[in-house]
Amino acid sequence: MGEWKIVGIILVGILLFGTICVFIELFGFPGFKSLYPTLEIDVDESKNKLAILIKKNGIYDTSKIKEELNTFLLSVKNDIGIDNVGVQRVETNSLNETDQFVEDLYYSKNVGYIIMIGRDLVCESIEEWREEIPDLFLLADEKLSVIKGKKIEGPRIALSWIMAPFNYPDEDKRDFVSKVITTYTYYHNHPQETLAKFDRSYLMLIHPDHYEDFYLDWPQYSFPGIKVWTTNHSGVMKEMKRNHLVFCYVTHGWEKEVEFGLNPDGSETTIEEYSKFIEENGLPGLFVEPGSCFSDRPVIRKWWPLPPAEKLCCWPQANIGNGVWAYYHITGSDIHCESIRKGFSEEPFIGYVVRRYSYDFCHGIYGDITAHMI
Repeated sequence: MGEWKIVGIILVGILLFGTICVFIELFGFPGFKSLYPTLEIDVDESKNKLAILIKKNGIYDTSKIKEELNTFLLSVKNDIGIDNVGVQRVETNSLNETDQFVEDLYYSKNVGYIIMIGRDLVCESIEEWREEIPDLFLLADEKLSVIKGKKIEGPRIALSWIMAPFNYPDEDKRDFVSKVITTYTYYHNHPQETLAKFDRSYLMLIHPDHYEDFYLDWPQYSFPGIKVWTTNHSGVMKEMKRNHLVFCYVTHGWEKEVEFGLNPDGSETTIEEYSKFIEENGLPGLFVEPGSCFSDRPVIRKWWPLPPAEKLCCWPQANIGNGVWAYYHITGSDIHCESIRKGFSEEPFIGYVVRRYSYDFCHGIYGDITAHMI
């Protein structure tokens, strides 16, 4: 009996300690160091300009693309007042060199926001991009976002990516990027008209395997939301057709298919089916927060064959190519995630929020870092 008493005391102690930690994490306590990395970062407000990076003499270094990018930059300035340093033609040949170029922009040109065009700014080898460990996209995203790259809590540049499907021919890649940039230019030139097309709410699709998320107060945006089981086909169809401002999901999937619940037989939705749905019904969300396996990868892992050249892949490209303004992943503790989502809902644009939080909590953004929900 004595041993069981000791075990009981230990278990009660662990429970009390956990309860106290959660209470302090939520409500604060003088002198207490958070169990999580720093939530907010001191931001140098002078680093407030936008840059767009393309590879010098790369496939996007054409007069047409550069003209469209400059038009986009003007639309951003007119919309949210962000100055820019123009389109930067980068001559670097490695991730480390590009990282140094980005740091030079931060210190010498006061750049705090960057849009990366294409994958060749980091690495031209498709096979290196296809490795799962390390994930080159997340590795590059963190290294370029964090100034000096030593602490994820350190000063940040808010960074987003526009990448065409890796399997596309060069001309189709240029057409893809041109379409995305032109769409975003329209959004900035007509911000209120664009936002008015979407219900100011969020849709959350949840697979029964993630039932606990159905009962949590999540995703915590500053507007109403609705949660639907992915097994409720009619409910999924009804809500995805409502064109919510934000579309979220926690379900199963991989680079080419996701269990949204769009198909009556319960089968996974392919990228082609998703694109067709958007063509017929409009976007399920102007902003998308994905939550399935490998939904943030821009290319299929190495043990799966690349799709034919005419096939759209993967989910990031499928979303921004169909008009999604920003496709992003948020992670971390509940209180941190809530702060970022509320920031996205209320602040001038998403990049403004991203710079103020540790890389641990918001990373891997595709689309427009200057997109906004207000």
